Amino acid sequence: MTEQNIIPPDLMKKFSGGNFEFHGTSTKHLKSTKYTLGIVAIDVSGSLYGFGSELTEMGRNVIEALRKDKANAPNMLIRGVTFASTLNELHGFKLLKHIDEQNEYPIFKPNGGTALIDVTYSSIEAIFEYARNLTDQEYTVNAILAVVTDGDDTTSSRKEPELIELLHQGARDEEIGLESFTRILIGMNTKDCGAYLNDFKTVGEFDQYFDMDDASPSSIAKIGLGISSAISSTSSVCGTGQASAPIII
Repeated sequence: MTEQNIIPPDLMKKFSGGNFEFHGTSTKHLKSTKYTLGIVAIDVSGSLYGFGSELTEMGRNVIEALRKDKANAPNMLIRGVTFASTLNELHGFKLLKHIDEQNEYPIFKPNGGTALIDVTYSSIEAIFEYARNLTDQEYTVNAILAVVTDGDDTTSSRKEPELIELLHQGARDEEIGLESFTRILIGMNTKDCGAYLNDFKTVGEFDQYFDMDDASPSSIAKIGLGISSAISSTSSVCGTGQASAPIII
């Protein structure tokens, strides 16, 4: 068994609050002074029926692409989630060496409604809470959120203004301590759902939008590299006080 596959029994710590619950790596296992937090949230609701294998490959490809960034990979803490009417945590915020994408990203079977606003809100809360915890212990922190969806929200209880207010609150809260927070929207089934995606792109104040219209292997690989580039850009400026540059692919 290689060192990469040896998982410390006390690796993960559970965090919870009013609207969120997640797992994050205990700081006793963090050896650097700066980290980039990343969440990849994948829509597996019924409106994406037939895209299950493509969505799985998306998740796996993202993790594989991030591993190839040798300079920044050791400083990335990535959380994987899927969502339909509720959120399911595939894995908490882990260092890449502790993520087993073949087992933690199984073949998805899309079904059910879509709580897109609720899940995005909860994911941002998790980023803010974990960042606050790390900042309090004098780590330097940046973050990135990538949402893979067709944009068709059918079951959220939260409203769009609440999501907007949360984002603005995070920008004002010095205790959260994020030097930057990059948001990426990856559009699925765009021929049928382009209008939904355009609306959500505005509401979520996304920095980058990638069109996954055909969900082909080459498109999946391109998006994986795009997310990797975005996280790499965010990681490289962590601790400098500069904003990360826009990613164009």
